[in-house]
Amino acid sequence: YRGELAAAMAADAARHGAALTSEDLAAHEADWVGTIAQPYRDVELHEIPPNGQGIAALQALGILRHLGLSSYPLDSAHSLHLQIEAMKLALADAYRFVADVDHMDVTPGTLLDDSYLQKRAALVDLKRAGDPGHGEPARGGTVYLTAADASGMMVSFIQSNFHGFGSGVVVPGTGISLQNRGAGFVLDPRHPNSVAGGKRPFHTLTPVLVTDDDGRLEMTIGTPGGHGQTPIVLQVLNNI
Repeated sequence: YRGELAAAMAADAARHGAALTSEDLAAHEADWVGTIAQPYRDVELHEIPPNGQGIAALQALGILRHLGLSSYPLDSAHSLHLQIEAMKLALADAYRFVADVDHMDVTPGTLLDDSYLQKRAALVDLKRAGDPGHGEPARGGTVYLTAADASGMMVSFIQSNFHGFGSGVVVPGTGISLQNRGAGFVLDPRHPNSVAGGKRPFHTLTPVLVTDDDGRLEMTIGTPGGHGQTPIVLQVLNNI
């Protein structure tokens, strides 16, 4: 974010009339964050907090706690229906509320409150598909990697340049392909995820850690797939 590479990126942006400057890059800071978590059966699922969509997987699991999923055979029509309906409700919330956490108008804790999730679960009809009103998942350009060593150290890592090959812009002389995650912003100025400078957009990246009831790390889960990531995590965890 500083030095020769940053200068090259800023200069190339300027040549193409883009808004990115060396001051923007120098002002950027990565955050060391804790996780947001949801207990589910005898484990606890940990996700990175917003601006990512991982909270939707936690919400869907919280909704499923109130729907008696385990009483239906694995991969039966009823089992899949309940998972799909829970995921649709959770993603509808994510699309409305998730943004840079400093700009959200509700907290992650509010979205994960059990009484709220119980109300969301009450909207599920076992015999009918609901329609929260959102479109089909979009394609992405994501790689997920998980690794573990003999001591139990685990890494859940995800990276994405987003659509296709990101922005399609490679900074000359660097090999750096710029992403286009800014496409995750919305243009409604009243929305917490409205586009603005110095702000992170909603994104779909969903690396997961799973701990047991003693707090010990048990496994990692992750997948590419744009908006399909949280439903995949939900189904994989339930199948395990």
